Amino acid sequence: MNKNKIKIGDLVKVKKGINSPDQAGIFIEGWQGEVFEKAEDKDGTTLISIEWDSITLENMPESYIEQGKKEKLNNNIMTLEIEEVELVEARDNKEDSKKMSFTGTWHIYRMELWDEDYFNMDVQAYIEIKPDNHGLFQFGLVSGDMDGRIIDYSDVKRFDFTWDGNDDCDHASGSGWVIMKEKDMIEGEFRVHNGDSSTFSARRAK
Repeated sequence: MNKNKIKIGDLVKVKKGINSPDQAGIFIEGWQGEVFEKAEDKDGTTLISIEWDSITLENMPESYIEQGKKEKLNNNIMTLEIEEVELVEARDNKEDSKKMSFTGTWHIYRMELWDEDYFNMDVQAYIEIKPDNHGLFQFGLVSGDMDGRIIDYSDVKRFDFTWDGNDDCDHASGSGWVIMKEKDMIEGEFRVHNGDSSTFSARRAK
């Protein structure tokens, strides 16, 4: 395969006989998803990072999911060598996998502590969660970079994060969480270290 044929945004399927690089003994042939990152390692091997589609997520072995939780891995994504996959057509609606994922940009429309005049004063308030569980946000004059992980509690799946950034040009940091409420809607909380905290609601950006 000409590795240059596969690019970011392409849909790929894992070839036969391929094992998970994260968990020995787990065959991942047939798993499908979208390429969101492409790079070369120090040996010149081309690597691609894949966000799995909804069908792959629904059919993952329970043992794989449980081990991923123990090791604090993000089961929604995986990095493979480019020669281990091949191009395919979509087999699900892209919206189906989005519904199962926190990944995406979300527009904040309600905050407990501040009104819309404040949280939208500079830009449309938003939180963006990337496939690798990093992200960005801004509301009012508060903005930051996030580093998080998805935790499965007994009754809900939650994205917990810490953040580092600025509050009106002063350095600020904190933490927060996000949960899915319904289709294309999340709720969560931003906490500022030694400062305010506020819950929020947001809708997926179109």
